[in-house]
Amino acid sequence: MRPGRTRTGPATCRDDRGWTQGSSSSTHPAFTRSFAASPQPAEDATDEDIGPVTLIFSELVDAGDSPLVAYERLSKQGVLRWDEAQHRALETLNTLHAKLVGDMDGGAAEAKRKSEAPKKEGSWFSDLFTAREEDEAAAYTSHGGVYLFGGPGCGKTFCMDLFYASLPGTDGKEKRREHFHSFMLHTHQTLHKLGKAGHTEDTVAIYAQRVAAKTRVLCLDEFQVTDVADAMIIRRLMDQLWERGVTVVTTSNREPDELYKNGLNRVQFVPCIEAIKARCVVHPMESVRDYRLTGRGIGGEDSGDGSSGGGGFKGTWRVRLEGESHDEGEAWLERRLRRLANEEKFIGVEVAMGGRRIQVPRAGGGVALFRFEELCASAMGAGDYTAVASTFHTVGLSRVPRMTIERVDLMRRFITFIDVMYEHKVKLLACAPTSPATLFEATGSKGVSDEEFAWDRAASRLAEMSTQEYVEAPWRPKSGAWLLEQARVTEVVPPDVLRGLWQRYDADHNGVLDEQELEELLADLNQMRRGHRNVPREQLDSAWEMLTNKGQRGSPAVWRLYREGHTGGAIPSSSRRGDAFITFECFIKYGNQAFSACMTLG
Repeated sequence: MRPGRTRTGPATCRDDRGWTQGSSSSTHPAFTRSFAASPQPAEDATDEDIGPVTLIFSELVDAGDSPLVAYERLSKQGVLRWDEAQHRALETLNTLHAKLVGDMDGGAAEAKRKSEAPKKEGSWFSDLFTAREEDEAAAYTSHGGVYLFGGPGCGKTFCMDLFYASLPGTDGKEKRREHFHSFMLHTHQTLHKLGKAGHTEDTVAIYAQRVAAKTRVLCLDEFQVTDVADAMIIRRLMDQLWERGVTVVTTSNREPDELYKNGLNRVQFVPCIEAIKARCVVHPMESVRDYRLTGRGIGGEDSGDGSSGGGGFKGTWRVRLEGESHDEGEAWLERRLRRLANEEKFIGVEVAMGGRRIQVPRAGGGVALFRFEELCASAMGAGDYTAVASTFHTVGLSRVPRMTIERVDLMRRFITFIDVMYEHKVKLLACAPTSPATLFEATGSKGVSDEEFAWDRAASRLAEMSTQEYVEAPWRPKSGAWLLEQARVTEVVPPDVLRGLWQRYDADHNGVLDEQELEELLADLNQMRRGHRNVPREQLDSAWEMLTNKGQRGSPAVWRLYREGHTGGAIPSSSRRGDAFITFECFIKYGNQAFSACMTLG
C-alpha cells in the first residue's frame, strides 16, 4: 500500500525547511518569489521557481507573537493573503496557545512529574481494548490539543505551522513537528527495538514516556490510520501521551468519525476517536480556495510582450531561453509537475469518451503532461479536452510552437483547449518560445483578421490563468457520472481506462482509494446505469471487500445469502485479513470483477 503524501496549504512552513505559501508581496526578506519565468538555464533553476512562495515562519514570527497576532500583522504587511477560514482556525489555535504559554511553569512541572512517575504493574495487553478507569475519574493532565480537518489544499498545514512557530521552546525538544507517516515509522522502529531489548512491560508506555520527557507539544501533519497495527498502537499511544501532559495538534483530510472507516476490527479503534473528540477541539477547515498551486497575482507584472527582461511573460507560462532545447524545457516542466503531483510516478493512461480513447502519455497525482502536438495536431475537439479537464486538476503543455496563419488549424484547436481548461478551472503550466501575446503571427493578412481577434482573447485568458486568483480557484470538473457515460462502460472496462478512472476518483491523490472515494464512484456508476445515486450498504461492502482482498470476497452468490438472511446478519468475509484502503494495483486488477459483482446488488 502506498502511503499518503504531504500536501501544502496556503502557506506551509516549518522553520527553514522549505514549506511554501502564496503571497502578494516580494519585498519581505523571509520569503522567496515563485511562479516566475526563470532567468537561469533550466538545469540551474531551483525547485522554488514555480509553485508557492516559501515562508520561513521562524523569521517572520516575532518573539511573543501569538498565532493570530502574527497572522494579522503579516497579512497587513502583504506577506500573506487574508483568508477567513484560516483566521477562524487560528482563533481556535490561539486559544490553545494562550493556555500553553500561560501554563509554562506549573503545567510543565506537573507534566514532568507525571512523565517520571513509575508505571503501575499490570497487563498492558488487557488494557489495549478497554478504557482506563482512572481517566474517567481524574481531570486530563494536558490541554488535549486541536484536530484540524479539511480537504487537500485548504490551509490546514499552514495554520498548524504558524501556531508551531509561535510557540516558545526549541524545535525537537520542548516542541516537535513531524509528518504523521514519519512519526509512525519512528514509533514502529522504537517499539521493535524495545521488544528486542527484552522489555516485557508496556513498550508503548515506555515510548510515550520518552516522548513526553522532551516534548510538551507534538504537531502531526496529515493524520490518518491505514491498518490495524497502526490503529491499535495509535489508540494506546495517544492515551499515554495525554496522560503524561503532551498536547497534540494534528491535521487530517478526514473528520474523526471517518478515521479508519471500514478498517479491520475498527470497533476497537472507536474509543480512540471518542477520545480525540473529547480531549481535542475538532475544527473543520472550510476554505473556498485551493492553495496547492498558489502564487503571486502576476498578470499585471508584465505586458506579455517579452520586454520584462526575465524571459517574457511571467507565471505559469514559461518562455524558453535562447539556446535552450525542447528537451531541456520539457524536463524543467516535468520536474515542476512532479512536485505538484507529490512525486507520484507518471504513467500512461487512457481517458475514454464517447467510445473513443484519449491517450494521456504521462499522468500521476491528478496531473497530466502533454506535448503540444499530442493535443492540437490530432483530431481532437472540445469533448476530448473536457474529458481531460474532468480527470486532471493540472495540465502541463510542452513544446508549444509559434503559430502562423498557414497552420490555423493548430491555433484553433489550441484556443478550444484553452477555453475548456479555463471553464473547468484547470491549472495550466506551459513552456513556449515566446509570450502568448506574440505566439500567433497573422503574416500576410490585411487589417485585423478573425484569427487575430480570437487569439487576442485566448492570450488574455492565458494571462488570467497565470494570476493568483485563478490558480487558487477550486477545480471544477464534470461529474464522474459524465465521464462514465462518455466511456460507455458496459461489461468490461479496459485497464488503461481503469487507470484514468483512478486518476479521477483518487480525489486527494494520496495513492489509495478510501471508502468515501469508492462510494462516489459507485454513485456515479448507479447514476449512469440506474438513474439514481443511492449506494446501498451491501453494494458498497461488496465492492470494498472485493477490491481490498484481491478478488476473494464479494461474490454475488455469497451476498445473495447475506440478503436472504442465511448468514445470521454477518457480513460475508474470507479468512484473509482486510486492508483499510484500496491500492492502485488491486483496483486495476479486480475493478471489473468488483463492478460486476456490486451491480447485481441493490
